[in-house]
Amino acid sequence: AASGGVSQFKQKSWLVDVVESRMFGIVSALLIVSHASFIGIKVDQDMKVAINAFSSGVDSDPGAWDTDFANAVDVFYAAVFFLELFLRMAALRSYFWCGPEWKWNLFDFVVVIAGAVESVFHVSSLDATFLRLIRLLRMIRTVQVVRHLRLFSKLRLMLLAIFESVVSLIWALVLLVAFMFLFAVVFLQAAKDHMESAPRDDKAAQVLATFFHSLPMALLTLCMSISGGVNWWEIQEAFLDFSPFCAAMFIVYLALMILAMLNIVTGIFVNDAIEVAQGDRELRAMVALQRHSNSIGHLRETFNLMDVDDSGKITLEEFQASLQHLEVRLTLESLGVDMPNAVRLFTMLDVNGDFELEIDEFVMG
Repeated sequence: AASGGVSQFKQKSWLVDVVESRMFGIVSALLIVSHASFIGIKVDQDMKVAINAFSSGVDSDPGAWDTDFANAVDVFYAAVFFLELFLRMAALRSYFWCGPEWKWNLFDFVVVIAGAVESVFHVSSLDATFLRLIRLLRMIRTVQVVRHLRLFSKLRLMLLAIFESVVSLIWALVLLVAFMFLFAVVFLQAAKDHMESAPRDDKAAQVLATFFHSLPMALLTLCMSISGGVNWWEIQEAFLDFSPFCAAMFIVYLALMILAMLNIVTGIFVNDAIEVAQGDRELRAMVALQRHSNSIGHLRETFNLMDVDDSGKITLEEFQASLQHLEVRLTLESLGVDMPNAVRLFTMLDVNGDFELEIDEFVMG
């Protein structure tokens, strides 16, 4: 969907109105979601066919899954997304490439062109390993559904927090791997010393040969011990058999990683999410629009409560009488109007001086 600020940079046209319309965004979102669903169904069916072929030892007939039909659907989506991209490029022109959403637009351009390339490969009965990457890019495009739809504002916030936390995630992984490396070296040295003198039927030596036979395996073991991939007591039991020092160091490692490091990393990610929520202009605009809509609805309800004779207008007498209602007083106080100044507010809203307020004067004033 195009940014609502296009009109600030270029003259409005009917094509811009179409591209900026809510219906255009909804249709585009539905097409993206349906395309992602189709890719999932297609991959699921292809896997079933591959399993049948592996089990039977012969090439399996796809059966109900018509390859020609799947290729036709791929071509249909490629054509539709190309048309959607063309309309946005024609409407936004240079703003498509230099506007505040140029990164998303560039991503759309790459994905649509990649989808067209994939369709050509399928139609030509060719295949290439990079088609998997293309399909992944087309699936990632699904996240755009939540960009401008108010219904997905919370989901949008979570996705933005994930994207903005990538750098923090990389440094967190570097720090975690550094700590794991230090402990892995200590455990590998102790394991080597024990393996040199241990009998062949030593149980601890067998555990060490499984989990600490190399530095990469030691790093993987330490990672699995804090993530549920392996029962850490099995490793601790082996350490207790030959080295109380290693057993104590392993407890220190678990406490340091689980109680300290992971909680610190979680705190960093939470802080990044808060900063994203406070700094995202579009999210703040959606929240402000929602608050404005709620305020308008609440003021309309207050107006109907004041209009006791259902005339569509409230007189000064009706306004003064309605001040006795707690709900009306709370509404005015929420707007920063205290009771002594309520009549003055009525006078200010009554722009034509007829001592009557219509609903537009009351709500929009």
